Amino acid sequence: MRRFQPDLRDKWAAGRSVVLYGAGGAGQNVARHLATHGILAAAFVDARAAPGEIRAGLPVLTLAEWVQSGRAAGADVIVCIHNHLVNVAPIIDSLRASGFARVLPMVDYIDLFPDDPYERYWLAPTDYYDDKSPTRISIRTSQASCE
Repeated sequence: MRRFQPDLRDKWAAGRSVVLYGAGGAGQNVARHLATHGILAAAFVDARAAPGEIRAGLPVLTLAEWVQSGRAAGADVIVCIHNHLVNVAPIIDSLRASGFARVLPMVDYIDLFPDDPYERYWLAPTDYYDDKSPTRISIRTSQASCE
């Protein structure tokens, strides 16, 4: 697993807009936490955005609206969906296809900001699992053999 260097966090968003995909509780918590690090999100992108909607002081746009603004290429997007019932892979694919500079799933966000105080249940920085690798490999092998 990838572990980000501490100084990368400070340079991560330099010169780029940061957009948060998902305007629900997880997205709003990420927006608040980023602000404590001096990183202000430009907007939320959400499939259920309503015209003129504002959450946590940020505009909420559909992906099509953000792409039409012409700002996707200069923006990073964090996928702020922390729901086991949502398959985020197609969302990540569509964000990448829309031209965002970088697309970060929650796992990468937690690696960049392990000090995020909001409860993520099972989601922890990847270095937490370093000494647990044999168990993870065993579980993955067992799951694969059941398919």
